Amino acid sequence: MRAMRRNELKGAGAHRRRPGRRPVAAVLLAATLVLVGCAGSRAVRPVTPQVTYRWIQRSIPVSDEPSAGTLQVLRRHGLGERWRSEPAGAVAVLDRLDHPTRATRYAALELSFYALRRLTAASPSAGTAVALEVAARSWQLLFQRTPTDPPLGFDRYAPWALMMYDNAVARLVEGLRHAPGELENAAIRLPMTGRKVMLRLDGGGWSFNLFPDLQAVDRLRVERFQDRFTRYGLGAPLVGFIPRGAPLPGSRLFPPKGLAVPVTAILRFSEPAVKGTTENMQAQLRLVDPRTVEQVEIAGIDVPVAADFTAPLAVLADRGEKDIPKLGLEGMFSPGSGEPLEHLILMEPYDPGKVPVVMVHGLCSNPSIWLPLTNEIFGDRELRARYQVWYFMYPSGEPFLWSAARFRYSLDQVRHTLEPAGRDRIIDAMELIGHSMGGLLVKTAATDSGETLWNAVFTVPPRQVQLPPKELAALENALFFKPKPYVRRIIFMSTPQHGARLAETLVGKIGSALIHLPRPFSHMLEIIATNQPDAVTPAMRKILRRGGADAVRALYPDNSVMETFSRLAIDPTIPFHSIIGNRGDGKGPEVSDGVVSRHSAHLDGAASEAIVPCDHHSTECRPAISEVLRILRLPLPSSR
Repeated sequence: MRAMRRNELKGAGAHRRRPGRRPVAAVLLAATLVLVGCAGSRAVRPVTPQVTYRWIQRSIPVSDEPSAGTLQVLRRHGLGERWRSEPAGAVAVLDRLDHPTRATRYAALELSFYALRRLTAASPSAGTAVALEVAARSWQLLFQRTPTDPPLGFDRYAPWALMMYDNAVARLVEGLRHAPGELENAAIRLPMTGRKVMLRLDGGGWSFNLFPDLQAVDRLRVERFQDRFTRYGLGAPLVGFIPRGAPLPGSRLFPPKGLAVPVTAILRFSEPAVKGTTENMQAQLRLVDPRTVEQVEIAGIDVPVAADFTAPLAVLADRGEKDIPKLGLEGMFSPGSGEPLEHLILMEPYDPGKVPVVMVHGLCSNPSIWLPLTNEIFGDRELRARYQVWYFMYPSGEPFLWSAARFRYSLDQVRHTLEPAGRDRIIDAMELIGHSMGGLLVKTAATDSGETLWNAVFTVPPRQVQLPPKELAALENALFFKPKPYVRRIIFMSTPQHGARLAETLVGKIGSALIHLPRPFSHMLEIIATNQPDAVTPAMRKILRRGGADAVRALYPDNSVMETFSRLAIDPTIPFHSIIGNRGDGKGPEVSDGVVSRHSAHLDGAASEAIVPCDHHSTECRPAISEVLRILRLPLPSSR
């Protein structure tokens, strides 16, 4: 019996091990256990804190899904997946609730924003009415608060509501630019509530008519600048483009293709007749200048105004990407060709309350080298409020003393043009920054030449030089100068105060050979060399025989004019600072940025001299820029 029992068990075991039978039974057993609620499942599992925070912070402004709280609200009210195919219908259900909560109001806002995103994905100008509705719902959630609402600082919905408000206002401005006649000062019906909002444009800040082009910055990816300076707050940051000749002070000095400025659009709503609705609402859209308007008062709260200070510079750089460098090359190798290049460029509308900081580029360069530093100034609250940035552009192939005369003339003319009555004393407190050869131009505005430069070129006084009066006057302006009373401080960056050895190398000589000096200047030199050879010093006759004093030859360290100029002392009442590059392949006086040595860049009497780990392109080097910012934060010297 025992043996037979063992055989039966053995046979049963063999039956159970038949291929394919055990997995099927296991699946059936598992399904049965699930149906009766006995199957085991994990209710929690360990994750990193980052995963949890991403889940908490997920919201439809930055995701394709509503927030977890909104999905929870939708499930509770039987809306399930309806929000995907019919967001307006889901919003209508939430709006009809007898006792709406803050959570249900926020859910309706998210779904309205989802509908706006779907509409504007195909066409940026579509969905204007929905944008107005999203902005209204955001406004109510942020500012029309009830006693049971948490303080703004602890309101989980506030940051996302603000983001959706800013986005909706940007879409509204885009719609206005595409259909101004239909939308300005019009009653607009909101598609999800059926109520109307009277939209009115307010000219209390920037005028809408001032900008032929307004771009929302949330559609722009800034790539050229290492840092993008923004301010978190209320409103849609925009880039406003102002053409040359616009009705603004100094607009004729804007960049050739116009000026890009930061603009913020703020949409205010009146208190509705019924709390929590958009009934009987009025909306007021205003464009403000975020550089001067840092906050606005709403419902008794000081609210910061949103801003993007870098995007306008990026847009401006993009529009002039080819033109400005091209002008720089023309100014180097063909000075005098085409229209005159020398002029001051205002990088923002003239402000009589800000100190002008004037930046001057160097040889074979152009004003775009100053964009990184300008971005840092515009991005710093203290410096942005204190300074207005100007550039000086000039044909750098001409000798620096010739260009310096035009630089000083341009400063005088702009002061007279912007403040003819002399009421603005701020304009009499300029700060100058010069890079490379541009520093030599800057130095002439703070130095008394006396007769030393003239005597380094001529053996006779000006009245004995046989030139037409106009040419003689230009020559005197180049060689005679005094400190400008409105210059308060100077910053030299990589400036060859004692000349540059690179100018004497093969590279420098090739560059010099490619320069074609303007005919009036070269003709003047020919007249002197031909008709009055004895009126010119022997050293200068040697330069004239070589082809003339172009910008490269003028930088030869053993050039008699360069030697004389290097000995001219800066007015002791004007503090100056030197920023010198160290490329890392020298020590002591032999430290060099690859073009200018420390020995050449050094000037006795500097208020500070900083050696920074930068090559000659110091205007784009972080340590050099940081040193400039440090100097600009110093108290401005008093008037002389």
